[in-house]
Amino acid sequence: MGLSEETHQFNYKSSYKAPDGTLYFGSIDGFVRFNPAYFKEDSAIPPIVLTDFHLNNSPANVCDKNSPLKESILYTQCIRLPYDKNSFTIKYALLSYSGFHPKNVVYKLEGFDKEWIPANSTQSIIYSNLNPGEYKLIISLETESSSGINKAMKTLDIIVSPPFWKTWWAYAFYIICLISCAFFIIFYFHRRSRKLQLQKMRLFEREKEKELYESKIDFFTNVAHEIRTPLSLIKAPLEQILKNDALPTEVKDNLEVMSKNTDRLLDLTNQLLDFRKTEAELYKLNEKVANVSDVVRKTFERFIPFAKQKNIDFNLKLPEKDIIAKIDVEAFIKIISNLINNAIKYCDSCVNVFLDCSTDENSNDFFNFETENDGPIIPDRFKKEMFKPFTRFDSEKDKIVTGTGIGLALTKSLTELLKGSITYCLRNNLNVFRVIFPIGSLGDDENTEVVEERDEISEKTDNGKKGKSKKRPLLLLVEDDLEMRDFLEKCLQIQYNTIVASNGEEALGILKNQNVDLVVSDIMMPKMDGFELTGHIKSDIEFSHIPVILLTAKVNVQSKVQGFEVGADAYVEKPFSVEVLLAQITSLLQNREKFREAFLKYPFAGMNNIDLNKSDSEFLQKLDEIIQDNIANSDFNIEDLADRFCMSKASFYRKIKGVLDVTPNEYLKIARLKKAAQLLKEGNYRITEICYMVGFNSPSYFAKCFQQQFGVLPKDFS
Repeated sequence: MGLSEETHQFNYKSSYKAPDGTLYFGSIDGFVRFNPAYFKEDSAIPPIVLTDFHLNNSPANVCDKNSPLKESILYTQCIRLPYDKNSFTIKYALLSYSGFHPKNVVYKLEGFDKEWIPANSTQSIIYSNLNPGEYKLIISLETESSSGINKAMKTLDIIVSPPFWKTWWAYAFYIICLISCAFFIIFYFHRRSRKLQLQKMRLFEREKEKELYESKIDFFTNVAHEIRTPLSLIKAPLEQILKNDALPTEVKDNLEVMSKNTDRLLDLTNQLLDFRKTEAELYKLNEKVANVSDVVRKTFERFIPFAKQKNIDFNLKLPEKDIIAKIDVEAFIKIISNLINNAIKYCDSCVNVFLDCSTDENSNDFFNFETENDGPIIPDRFKKEMFKPFTRFDSEKDKIVTGTGIGLALTKSLTELLKGSITYCLRNNLNVFRVIFPIGSLGDDENTEVVEERDEISEKTDNGKKGKSKKRPLLLLVEDDLEMRDFLEKCLQIQYNTIVASNGEEALGILKNQNVDLVVSDIMMPKMDGFELTGHIKSDIEFSHIPVILLTAKVNVQSKVQGFEVGADAYVEKPFSVEVLLAQITSLLQNREKFREAFLKYPFAGMNNIDLNKSDSEFLQKLDEIIQDNIANSDFNIEDLADRFCMSKASFYRKIKGVLDVTPNEYLKIARLKKAAQLLKEGNYRITEICYMVGFNSPSYFAKCFQQQFGVLPKDFS
């Protein structure tokens, strides 16, 4: 018999065991009986069920929007969670009515836990911040019975989805991007390398073009230099012949034609050399106030015969009032001459030349020079090409071709050098070339006499009025060109004694054995050029007094500067006039002769009055100091002087003779007499005392020499 209600309290010593084994227990509510023999072991395993699911501390319901549960948690086998909702709580229960609470429940989240975790009394399982991935939750219950150990398990698959940037298609996109970036990087560097290579190729091509251009310029420049030498041989004899008034008219006319064409050839070579100067920025401007209208008029008149020869209509239009501007006349003449020459050369029937003034928006004054002709039209695409050197427009083939002309290139260079501009345009179906120049600041020179076009003036040397000197000067002519050397020798032999050499080394050998008065030398020679020869002459005490004239076709400033730096006394450009060369030689020799006479004839004229180079000045200064130190010694002679200079007697003799045109003995006597004149002027000594003080042994001989030197006796000198 049992109680219907649960009994919680039994009476003290109120139990009884019946013979059949039934046990009786008394309680406050009755008694309880049971027979242990009738008890059976409960072998049933209670099932485990999931009762609740919380996501991020909030309950998850099937009916909620975006809920991970598609059905009740009781029936759910798999849950898929987003990456940002990866913390959850799961509650479970054991379906057993025995009323006991087993303590051997364990759980494990495969993929996260490495060991089994004992369950707590709240029957809750909590996980937080799970990484994206696939997990399996396993809940296990172990029970023991007489038959052994029984287990109950509950599993739940949990998948935490990765964020979109960690999905397989995202990684695929990343891989594609990386491959694309790698491809574009490789493509970029390949393209960049190719671009750099193309730039290097273009630079290389430009350098090669520049080298080719420079080689062309150098070739034509060298040819021009070489042409100037034979031109000199043509021009100089031609000038000599044209001076003969007895020539027949036909012969003289033919010679004048030859002379004009020689001048034309000279102009062409000068044009090329001028272009070379502008390219090297060596062209020096000489700007002066000039009457531009007059310059244009005279230049125009020079081309009238050329225009008549081609039977073309040649017109000039000038403004009513003359244009006065500050400009380099020579450069301007070259510019307008080239433009007029091209206009006539490439026209069909007419050429018009214009000159006018204009003012820009900033009130700056300009003057414009234009030429227009009816020649072949130059297409617009060739406007810039025509101003490049060695190019010309072929109207038949309608293209720019390689040529030898540099007229427009020189015109453009000179125009830009004068701060002007040159343009080409088509007007009324006529080719128009226009140059614009600023008038410049005239200042106070506006009312002064303007520069007119220069006329060539030949200065003639009058050799008939002067009597021949007792001794003709000896000239050394150094020239490697045989024809030029022979021609110059013939011309110079009229007034001077000449000796020739073909190079600098040969010339130095001649100088050591001859008393040369002046050297005329070419610059460009084999073995030793003119610069080296001049340097040797001016640095050697034995020859430094000899004047040197350099002849050359090099007309650039550097060559002239180099010539004067090594000590050249004059510089004559090829082609040259023989009369100019003779005048230059005469001038150098006469100037030295005047200085010598002044030094020797005037008692108080010092060496400072003589135009000497540094080497000769130092030589004479040292010579004077030695003589003054030994002036009272009547036994002091030339051998002693030569020894003091470590020179042979012959070399010392040649040096004194070359500098002052007197022998060393004469110079020593003159130095004693000059000292005597100085002492006489001071008036502190008697004549006899002065005689012995300056190294004379005889008063009568002293008086005689003094009178011969200065024209008066010592007693009359004051």
